Amino acid sequence: QDKVYDGTTAATLNVNNAALVGKLLGDTVTLNTNAAVGTFATKNISNNITVTVSGLTIGGTDAGNYSLTQPTTTASIFGEMTPPTVTLNSPNGGQTFTVGTATVITWSATDNLTPAASLVLTLQYSTNGGTTWASVAGFDGINDGAFSWTVPATASTTCLVRLTATDAAGNLGADTSDAVFTIAAVSVPPTPVTTINLTAGWNLVSLTQIPTDPTIGSVLTGISANVISVWYYDASTSTWLSYDGPAGAPDTLTTMTDGKGYWVNMAMSATLTITGSDLPAPPATPPTYNVVVGWNLIGFKSTASMTASEYLAGITGGYTRIYRFDGTNYIIVRTTDNLTPGAGYWIAVTGAGTIYP
Repeated sequence: QDKVYDGTTAATLNVNNAALVGKLLGDTVTLNTNAAVGTFATKNISNNITVTVSGLTIGGTDAGNYSLTQPTTTASIFGEMTPPTVTLNSPNGGQTFTVGTATVITWSATDNLTPAASLVLTLQYSTNGGTTWASVAGFDGINDGAFSWTVPATASTTCLVRLTATDAAGNLGADTSDAVFTIAAVSVPPTPVTTINLTAGWNLVSLTQIPTDPTIGSVLTGISANVISVWYYDASTSTWLSYDGPAGAPDTLTTMTDGKGYWVNMAMSATLTITGSDLPAPPATPPTYNVVVGWNLIGFKSTASMTASEYLAGITGGYTRIYRFDGTNYIIVRTTDNLTPGAGYWIAVTGAGTIYP
């Protein structure tokens, strides 16, 4: 008999009026229909489709004198026109999600004939109010009502999500976010920038931050034409390292880093701009600076003033003298004095220790 499209070739047989043809009068032959099945030649919607019948058998005392030909018939498969019912629950408008974070898309999708698990789902998103659509990456198509979505990298205030379900008859049901939502770019804090004023002649300085690029040419960008030379004393080896630019002798000082003091000889006044960070990016540990017995040329890695005793508290072995340079003279720094951001210092250490800025 005719049926509504269900995506299969199975046919339902009406065998109530089935009868044998060609049986001789007086012979005992019966038709058994209990195991009869019908199969459509195609599962697609069409009229007058051939249905092949199988499973019919004959019985009775005279059945051995007969052979049974399995018959064929025709029936139609009609289109099922009811689309799946789809409801998109989230995101449904008004939310804000940050690029790269995870959010859960939730929905329900059912059909009057096709089992929910057999619905074919398509999940898409738009960042231009629905003008164009892209597939949600990684969607597994499982109709379990939820999918963890990694928010894509396109920031927009006109975003939508759309879920489409297709049933076995090819009917489409869809639902879209009721209103737009926002995908926000990751907020990147501005890179800290500080400045150090250098005068003509010798300057004893240090970097207030961890430089983004510690190569000496990068650190001195913008003032290199006025730099005569830069010197650093490595107390661990009792050696001087120097830099005098590309025109001079080979340089032994190739980087300028936080925690160290540097002598900078300037041809004329200039302002050194330091671009960097107060602390390294996670999960790296904060910096430490080791000092050894004797004179050490140290820096003050801070953008705010701090007393010498507080900054140098990690030197448990002790120290006896601290000097700064004002451009003309050395000045004694007492433990209660504030250290100045951007200044370098000589410190006489009596027992090795560590500075924890």
